[in-house]
Amino acid sequence: QIDCETLAVVSGRVVDRGMNPIPMVRVEIQGRPEFGFTLTRADGEYDLAVNGGGTFILDLSAQGYLPAQRSAPTTARADKVLEDIMLVTLDPNVTTVMAGMPAPQVVTGSTVTDSDGPRTARLIVPSSTSVMMGNGVGGMDPVTEIDVRITEYTVGDTGPMAMPADLPPTSGYTYAVELSADQGLDRPISFSKPLASYNENFLGFPTGTIIPHGFLDRELAQWVPADNGRVIEVLSESGGRATLAVDSTGFPASPSKLSSLGINSEELTVLAQLYDPGDSLWRVPVSHFSPHDYNFPLPNDSVPPPPPAPEPDNLTGTLSDADYGQIEYENQAFQEQLNLV
Repeated sequence: QIDCETLAVVSGRVVDRGMNPIPMVRVEIQGRPEFGFTLTRADGEYDLAVNGGGTFILDLSAQGYLPAQRSAPTTARADKVLEDIMLVTLDPNVTTVMAGMPAPQVVTGSTVTDSDGPRTARLIVPSSTSVMMGNGVGGMDPVTEIDVRITEYTVGDTGPMAMPADLPPTSGYTYAVELSADQGLDRPISFSKPLASYNENFLGFPTGTIIPHGFLDRELAQWVPADNGRVIEVLSESGGRATLAVDSTGFPASPSKLSSLGINSEELTVLAQLYDPGDSLWRVPVSHFSPHDYNFPLPNDSVPPPPPAPEPDNLTGTLSDADYGQIEYENQAFQEQLNLV
């Protein structure tokens, strides 16, 4: 299936959190089985032949690691070397969640500490919540229990390398987490009620700040918008329940305001048990398990990155910058790059 006239080789390296190479990682092009697959070598490097001239999605998977995807733009008869990709192991903390329990359940991930500060991700599972898991033939079946883990990608200076997929160009790198169950790492898992994802406000956003939220659809290789979250603050505790501020006024939120955000009395009771007055938190509703990204748009005064240098042309010289474009002779195409704010 490889055409010698357009042959291109996509290369790169796969490492772990310690920057050690990972051998035997399966690397393939999503939706293009005709290109086959390859495995990383002992040095973590790989080479995969494709028909150049388009942008492909690289799927990377290995036993004991969460999968990753990367965009690979190619040009006919030219090699493409991607930046290092970091695969992440699952968080060691695991919590068994039972379906339909009469009381809320709490899942707690490991405490993460880096230059941004410490944080501990949690999930509050409402009472009487049923759990559905993909059955492998296109349907969803109920399950009685799942073993849940919360794994953060965005840890330390190497966090961008560990992202499960490339972010959209308008999204700023902020925080990404994998919500998963050991019984369904390769199957969809959804819930009859939204779960509440909590984390300390380790970046110091003001109370009431909206938290843009999206999840990664691995089959589409796209980030899909989801219900946004919000920065809230625990003001006090009364009668075993937390009193919250949910907007910039800092005043206690009314019952109707809390209800509009999906916060009920049982969640307030759990918050009083988990947090102290003065704690500032991120709260984001989630209805299914997948990689979730809580990010913020790039600031208005941010300077867009320079456009990538054009790939070398194998038949003739590329046009100069003054021509504002490039002719790809092998692909019989003309392309021009425009920076959009």
